Amino acid sequence: MGWIVYDPYDGIRECESEQHALDTAQAMVDNYLADGSWDEDVEGVVVAQQTHTVVKRVLGVRAEMTPEEWDNLTGGSEAEEWWHFDVVPLARASSVEDGAK
Repeated sequence: MGWIVYDPYDGIRECESEQHALDTAQAMVDNYLADGSWDEDVEGVVVAQQTHTVVKRVLGVRAEMTPEEWDNLTGGSEAEEWWHFDVVPLARASSVEDGAK
């Protein structure tokens, strides 16, 4: 599982390990307090273990479908592909991206 660190100013950073995430968070906290004053946003620094991610599944490709099939799937969209996004456990993410359901 991956680790992430959230900082209200810089957003989310991905980390390879728990220790890397903790070190990154501590550096963020130190940066908030570097000028000797208290920045309340320091309380928004968060470390979390990532358990799920979002994957994109292609439901249809216009060039591979009849106009009727495309219209039924998309409601008449002009897009070239039609997708669906799923939240899945990290362990399943690669298999879903490869076409598993």
